[in-house]
Amino acid sequence: MLSESESPEWTIRKFRLGYADESQDVLHLNYTSWPDHGVPTVNAIESILQFVHIVRQQANRTKDPIVVHCSAGVGRTGTFIALDRLMQHIREHEFADILGMEQYVFIHQCVLLMWQKKKQQSITSDVIYENASKT
Repeated sequence: MLSESESPEWTIRKFRLGYADESQDVLHLNYTSWPDHGVPTVNAIESILQFVHIVRQQANRTKDPIVVHCSAGVGRTGTFIALDRLMQHIREHEFADILGMEQYVFIHQCVLLMWQKKKQQSITSDVIYENASKT
């Protein structure tokens, strides 16, 4: 390990990995305040936004690949990636086309409904597949 810095919500480590005559530095950014099977508390929202910003800054400084992964590879991983993409979009476009809070809430409600329908489709298709495989 080359370096390590800790904050209450995350740890940043720099490693040097090597094999034979080659080595590669790896920057490991670990958000530690995100519970498994849940989301950070409302009090941690500012912290997670700051962490996403730090990760994005690091990503913009390198051409190396960025890997995002939680223990299972789903849930927190997808949530983090979606948050990063939304924050990038907001920075690039500044929501110039959205006139106010009412329209922002409407967009959120549309996305929520889309997610609920997709989740229901997934459950329904799982049941059909399960029934078909039993006969």
